[in-house]
Amino acid sequence: MPTKLTAAFPGMAERKNLIQQLRELGGRGNQFPPYLNALTQLDKLLTQYSHRDPFGLAQPLTEEDRQQLMQAVLAAANAGEAVLADAENRNAQNEEAPLLVERLQKLLSTDYAALSAYDPARELSLPELQEEARKLTVDFRGKKLEVKSGRSAARIPMTVVDADGTRRRGFFTKASSVNIVSEYQKAIEQAKALCNENGKKALNGILAKIKKSLSQLKDYKELGERDDLFLAAASRFSNPGKAHGWAREMLKQYKVNTKNIPDKALAILEDYFASMKENAANHLGLTDLKLKEGVRLDNRNSAMSAVADLVGLPHLLARSTPMRFLSEDGQEIEGTFMEQAKGQDLQGPGTENRKPYAQVADDPFLEGNNPLIKQLADLQVLDYLCGNVDRHGANLVYQLDDNGKIIGIQGIDNDSSFGRFSAQKKQLNRMYGLDQMNVMSAGMAEKIKNLTPEMLRLSLRGYEMEQEDLDAACARLAEVQARIRNANELGDIQNGFPPLAKGKLNIISDATIGKLNINYAKQNCGESLVSMITETLKGDLQLARANGFDRKYYETHREEFAPKHPPQEVSATVRKFTAGGMADALGEAARLVKNEATGFEITAYTGYWRRSSGAFRDMVRAANNAAKLQKRLTAVFQADQSREKLLRDDQAVREEKALSDQAMERLEQQTERYLQRKMNQRGAADTADLLKKANGAYERKRIEYALKMQEAVRNYRQLDNPSAEKTQEERKAVEARLESKKLREQLGGDGIGIH
Repeated sequence: MPTKLTAAFPGMAERKNLIQQLRELGGRGNQFPPYLNALTQLDKLLTQYSHRDPFGLAQPLTEEDRQQLMQAVLAAANAGEAVLADAENRNAQNEEAPLLVERLQKLLSTDYAALSAYDPARELSLPELQEEARKLTVDFRGKKLEVKSGRSAARIPMTVVDADGTRRRGFFTKASSVNIVSEYQKAIEQAKALCNENGKKALNGILAKIKKSLSQLKDYKELGERDDLFLAAASRFSNPGKAHGWAREMLKQYKVNTKNIPDKALAILEDYFASMKENAANHLGLTDLKLKEGVRLDNRNSAMSAVADLVGLPHLLARSTPMRFLSEDGQEIEGTFMEQAKGQDLQGPGTENRKPYAQVADDPFLEGNNPLIKQLADLQVLDYLCGNVDRHGANLVYQLDDNGKIIGIQGIDNDSSFGRFSAQKKQLNRMYGLDQMNVMSAGMAEKIKNLTPEMLRLSLRGYEMEQEDLDAACARLAEVQARIRNANELGDIQNGFPPLAKGKLNIISDATIGKLNINYAKQNCGESLVSMITETLKGDLQLARANGFDRKYYETHREEFAPKHPPQEVSATVRKFTAGGMADALGEAARLVKNEATGFEITAYTGYWRRSSGAFRDMVRAANNAAKLQKRLTAVFQADQSREKLLRDDQAVREEKALSDQAMERLEQQTERYLQRKMNQRGAADTADLLKKANGAYERKRIEYALKMQEAVRNYRQLDNPSAEKTQEERKAVEARLESKKLREQLGGDGIGIH
């Protein structure tokens, strides 16, 4: 018999537990009862869609199902936002009830994001969809990690194999925070430790001077003209013999007497100055974001992907999701996984000669039907809504056709986003303001008009943002909506190029915005993402051609541009190393062995204890014993959701787990004994054959129960082996579903209806 493809509905146990706590605790304000009522209705609906058929599979979600679930999630989420707003008005945000509501809102945010991005053509069930949406854990124990330097952080290339066998190639970035000042402070303190008192005194004020100097930076043009930062850049390429000389020059720029600073201290400062140029660029962006020191950055990449899903444009960004992995030494590391973008990285590290531009045509833009225009216009709106201040040519990848024409883009490295600013009328850092938002697709305008602050807040829950970040995002949404209300709606482009209203937003239909000549758009829209990209491409193409990298070079050296071998594959599992994930999986195993998921009342098929067969009776007893132990263990994890290493750090839990392991091993032995006895009696080759040869419905039900027990044991063991391959039966079930889908498509194409 095919087995189910996933464990319990992720978060179900956590959700039920939180709802129960809220009921017991009660809450202040008129908004509280509607929230509980909405959660109750949603819980019933989620349970309904998680129901499994006799084969252990939940039904794939249709578009109608998706819409119904989204409405229920949004209704609960809107009610939750009202509770939180009321608590804020009463200055009661830190009371127990609002804190519980905030945790529930994060779960709803995950649900809503997954449903927003779901394509019914994929034919996933609700449990499968939610399993996919949870934070992944990848297991690298025993494997050597390859680390590559990215533009702003060290990246670890990997190909993640999801639970359904899907392979996602991309990069993992460790959790990072705003720590520029602390990094400066660390280097200066190390240098001071090697100095005498006079040297320490000389270095005492340098951090304040550097902070003051960096705070005066206005834009990236000024960044390239600063003498001190020019020296910092030069120091990166200095040889060891000249290193101390560069450090002395830098210190002189900040009026620091180097007489009492020894060479060892200068060497430390040299390393610090070598990174100062890049850090200055980061500092400029983070100053614009108005983020505090210590605020986490990497997960803002995932938050921007969530908003792209919300407005129906997931393809505009390389998809990012929260992830943790177990390193070679078993350490759990938090971070973000960004899927490899679809296209060519023309300005990646090591491409200063612009060699990748050999793939690009001298005139890179299509005329008459150019999808790039809509994508750039949509991305500019998305960047502003999310407050992304770091959109530039190197944070894009480009999709090319066979002739080297650019037909699409995807944004990457979107972590410099969701700052605490709004009402920006002019360009901010590398983000274009409202007055520079001159062209928009009708589809994007409609999405933004229908987007509510509650929906936007909901999509951002769970990414460790503070209230000020959410408020600023909602303020930017209101600003864009106001600009849309006053827009010049052009509709379709018929003939020629329409006159674009100066100083206003011009809305053009999705079907015809690609007819807009890109040079015409550049000339009539002023400073915008379109103009920036066209200027960037023009300059980079000139540099590439000057270095001899043209289309002819590409045609004769294609092997140099071929994709590299994909990085090593690692299997991924879903939150099995967190308390919530462990409780969910244990709860499912306990549910099975407690006879709640077998589809029939098992006591009706035991023939009463004294008359049941010895093997079957022993198996039921083993199942009941295992259920009791797992129920106890599940309760431990549900009671303390914040602890993620209970099995490692808590001796009592480890002992409880050992008892549970023994009980499951006993259940496995008794199950195998019963099934083997029945196969011998019926002359069956395997369990599938045994079901066919069963002596009536009574015996068939008992055999089905035994197979469910086997399934419970397998699921339980997956907790300790999250990177294990799917069993052969599970693979066959997946293949059967795909084959069925393919057959339906073929029959549908032949005009044969399927009922």
